[in-house]
Amino acid sequence: MLIEKLSQNMQGFYPSISRVLLAVVGPYERHGDTGDTRMTAFGILRDVVYKEFLKLKQLHADNPDRFDDYFPGHVKYDPGEDTLTFSYRSGDPVTTNLADLKHGDINLLDPRYRRWMPLGDGMGWAL
Repeated sequence: MLIEKLSQNMQGFYPSISRVLLAVVGPYERHGDTGDTRMTAFGILRDVVYKEFLKLKQLHADNPDRFDDYFPGHVKYDPGEDTLTFSYRSGDPVTTNLADLKHGDINLLDPRYRRWMPLGDGMGWAL
């Protein structure tokens, strides 16, 4: 449902959804990410969210007067560069270049998203 609302968000509705998701997910490349980040629930959510954020350039063209409503105060979008910049009090700004992100379809049944891990008393597959 979050992604459905974010998709509607990219059509000009519900600006609070993108503000919340940007605040929670943060920059695509986060400090301390490990190679397995894509295989976590957070990594899957981040990939799906950023796939929708690839539509920001069109949203900016369609809603330039309301565009800033779609971002938390510490995030700025540059339509010319197609970048999101996150400014934190604790350090330098972190920029995500949306044009550099290449996301195919995200399929939760893809074996890459499964790991062998303990489930209760035995072992089993889990996302």
